[in-house]
Amino acid sequence: MQLIKLSNFNLLTDDGKTLLKNLELIMQKGEGLHLVGDNGAGKTTLINAIINKHDSYEGSIERNFTGYSYLPQLSNKNPKLPISLGDVSKTEYPFYKKELFSRALQSASGGERKKAMLAKIFSENNDFMILDEPFNHLDQKSREQVSEYLHNFIRSGKSLLITGHHDLGFRKENLSRWS
Repeated sequence: MQLIKLSNFNLLTDDGKTLLKNLELIMQKGEGLHLVGDNGAGKTTLINAIINKHDSYEGSIERNFTGYSYLPQLSNKNPKLPISLGDVSKTEYPFYKKELFSRALQSASGGERKKAMLAKIFSENNDFMILDEPFNHLDQKSREQVSEYLHNFIRSGKSLLITGHHDLGFRKENLSRWS
């Protein structure tokens, strides 16, 4: 079953610049799809169009999903919120241990914040996950643990749309083909 289908699709910036043209893309249910491309190629903007948060495009998008979990790129900004990583997620994973729960979000490293956000997304138990640059800020051991989780996620029949430079062995679509 098709989860996403883009036909005769042109992705535009809000000011009308064409990022991608004549894109034809189908993602099947139960598939891991890895969007790759240079920085600024339109990976994040394409994800935003797919989840209906960006409407500057021409062509058609067919969406055959209702729920999804979404991890946006982590901002380098240090939030000044009086919350802890445990307020983001209290679900332990091999890469995210209980010792991190009490760490203040504003003093946590980018990797610690990313681990908390991944734990939150993974615990949502949706059948479709969209992860934008999930490996940024993670150490090698955490990357391996997250990779293992994602492979098990796909093996269980669920669907994953991911961007980034870490090769997971899923089907790749290089967006530079349509730039």
